[in-house]
Amino acid sequence: MSIRKAIKKVTPALLQTRGLGILEESLEFDGHSIVLRSLTDMEWAAAHSAAFDVLNGSDSDTSQSDVLFTAHMHLEALSRSICDLDGESLRDVDFIEAVIDDTTVQLERHDFLLKFVLPTWSQSFIGAVWDCYLGLLERTSVYARQSIRLTVDNETVVERYQRLLTELRQLEGQCPVEVVDRVLDGSGYMRTEMYTAQRLQEVSAVPQVSVPQVSVPQVSVPQVSVPQVSVPQVSVPQVSVPQVSVPPVPTIEGRQSIPARLAQRQAELASLEALPIEDASPSITDTGRPVQTLFKSEPRVTSFQDSPNVKLNPRFQPKR
Repeated sequence: MSIRKAIKKVTPALLQTRGLGILEESLEFDGHSIVLRSLTDMEWAAAHSAAFDVLNGSDSDTSQSDVLFTAHMHLEALSRSICDLDGESLRDVDFIEAVIDDTTVQLERHDFLLKFVLPTWSQSFIGAVWDCYLGLLERTSVYARQSIRLTVDNETVVERYQRLLTELRQLEGQCPVEVVDRVLDGSGYMRTEMYTAQRLQEVSAVPQVSVPQVSVPQVSVPQVSVPQVSVPQVSVPQVSVPQVSVPPVPTIEGRQSIPARLAQRQAELASLEALPIEDASPSITDTGRPVQTLFKSEPRVTSFQDSPNVKLNPRFQPKR
């Protein structure tokens, strides 16, 4: 029974899967640039094996074997990790030509760096570059764990929802509280008060940086004196009103006033008529006798000649 072998040509899709999980990091020192990349498992194993071969072929003391192995392991790993020197890319380079004893030979990339470049670097600089390589390995591991997504064909809606919530909760721990609230608010969601209080408690546990208080100098404003304006007093002239003297009403000398003349005239008429003046009041007396009695006792005058109070004008007296 023959087995049929299937042959497939290399496609761009297959080529795109090369170098997955490989990260690079650029360094600069004294005007020179160095680019490191993470190693594959085959490269790491080759570096480990080469360091062991150097250790087994040396005649050094057993007590210093660990130090020697560590030093050669650093050199073997860095020679395979360097992919760019001062802008000269070595990513797609497998062999480099070198002249040894007037003979041109082709050396592998890591062998060329190990024999002609790394031996010229100081021990302190190699140690610093190795520390950067260890940080690159740690970031590569974190990136690989965060980038991998498990896809399950029979995953239900509920299981997918739970998985997404778990991943969301892990990402919330790496984002500030304000950013998470803004993203949730833009999507129409909000966190519960219990969860918000828990996050705020975690944030408050971070030590706060005290900001020094800056004293602002007080600026003294000069006082401006306003000159007083003297208002002149205006004297109002007093107007003197002349007093008008009213001359008295001239009176005729020798003439009596009208009321006195009337009273005198009435008395003359009463005496001429010889009519008694009746007074009902008995309290008014003349010489101790009532007025009525006084007049009744007088004899009635019947003519002007018999009256002692009546005198005729001498011009009208009869001639004798």
